[in-house]
Amino acid sequence: MTGRRARGVAMAATAALLLVGCGVPENATLRTIDRETVPYRLLEDAPAAAPAPETTPTGPAVTVPQVYFVDQEDRLVPQAQPLGAQGVFSVATSLLSSLAAGPTEDQRARGLATALGPDVGLRLAQVTNGVASVEIALSEQGPVADRLPLAIGQLVLSVTSVDGIDAVRLLQNGEPVEAPLPGGERTSEPLVPSDYVTLLTPSAARVQQQPAPEPTGSTPAPGGSPTGR
Repeated sequence: MTGRRARGVAMAATAALLLVGCGVPENATLRTIDRETVPYRLLEDAPAAAPAPETTPTGPAVTVPQVYFVDQEDRLVPQAQPLGAQGVFSVATSLLSSLAAGPTEDQRARGLATALGPDVGLRLAQVTNGVASVEIALSEQGPVADRLPLAIGQLVLSVTSVDGIDAVRLLQNGEPVEAPLPGGERTSEPLVPSDYVTLLTPSAARVQQQPAPEPTGSTPAPGGSPTGR
């Protein structure tokens, strides 16, 4: 049997099955349909399905918070600080390590410095309800009194650049301590970015003062008991 005739017979058999399903008597006579009478393209092979697009696996999302240093005009300048850590607590802990280490050689070459002084100790105790409690220990060569607001401003602005942290509470030996504000006041309440916005460069201040998105709530991070504003 030739290929053309075989395909014609197969098509006739298929048609018969369809007719039976539609109620045509089973003893209906089968006719072989010549290929030349079949409508155009009806006997062509169905096109192969298009392959699904390949997906490229992605690694852990990298957050890019900001670490703040002091420029030559004693203004606070944000520097992007890529971190591969995951979760609010881990990201903030890594950011504090970068802040305590001070500017890199490249950043120092661009005139950036830190008001925190050498051998500063910064440890994140807990993050609860958007408030980060940070243990701070300044060395004997820490900042002089009139530069303390710059030092604390570096800390507050850096830590609150982490998504999920809105304020910073300073601790020493587990107890809240008073922090100096730019105007000369002191407070033991949690510190927020707006407390130190006057210390920023004009361009950074404009960015800082942009409306923040509506908070969606935060989950307490590991460590300690809840503290609130």
